Amino acid sequence: QDMSTLHILTVDADLNNALTITVTDASVDASDLNALDGKTTVALTTTAVTTITEAAASVSEVSTAFDNSASTGLAGTEAVTITGAITVANSNTLDGKTTGVLTTSISQGDMATLAGVTDANGNNALTITVTDASVDASALKTLDTKTTVAIDTDTNVTQITGTATNIKDVLEAAGIDTSATVAANVDSGSATVNQINDIETETNGTITATVSNQDMATLNTLTADADGNNALSITV
Repeated sequence: QDMSTLHILTVDADLNNALTITVTDASVDASDLNALDGKTTVALTTTAVTTITEAAASVSEVSTAFDNSASTGLAGTEAVTITGAITVANSNTLDGKTTGVLTTSISQGDMATLAGVTDANGNNALTITVTDASVDASALKTLDTKTTVAIDTDTNVTQITGTATNIKDVLEAAGIDTSATVAANVDSGSATVNQINDIETETNGTITATVSNQDMATLNTLTADADGNNALSITV
């Protein structure tokens, strides 16, 4: 039966009805599934269900449905879609309940908290907006591996720090949206002329770095500072 029909089943006030129920919908709201589970002592058949949905305000209902899989019939492979934003902690909890794709938005944006995001099955579609103004490139690269949705650093991040290699990787990453004017601060190690040229291609922001090349033949291949704002320490 479809959930819209099953929804009108009277609540089992005495908790003793033994109703054999097969849910035919592919997508089911977790709250509705839990309510239906409470109307019969017989385990539900939900093999047709491939997606569990829920509003962020009631996210705990999803965990309840999976925790009671012996009666709700869930296999632990269903996709989960949450409307609205949830915390990293709640996202991680759901990630541990199913091997299916978790689709949701994360309410927190600081990198210290986002570092704790898990994606055990490498398939989660988490919408993430980083709120820190300055972000380490290596940390961004790690976060990028935890969601299939492009990370928004465009809105708030004004500076990316780290090694030249990691900064270049972040600026070129398809899974990380960066501002066209984000500053690149190579504060770990130095940068080659080639790396600086690559970074210059990706941003109009200030590039701060110590250039590792020192011969004029190589230094002459530095791309022109089109925005007149690069702070390069150069030794000939």
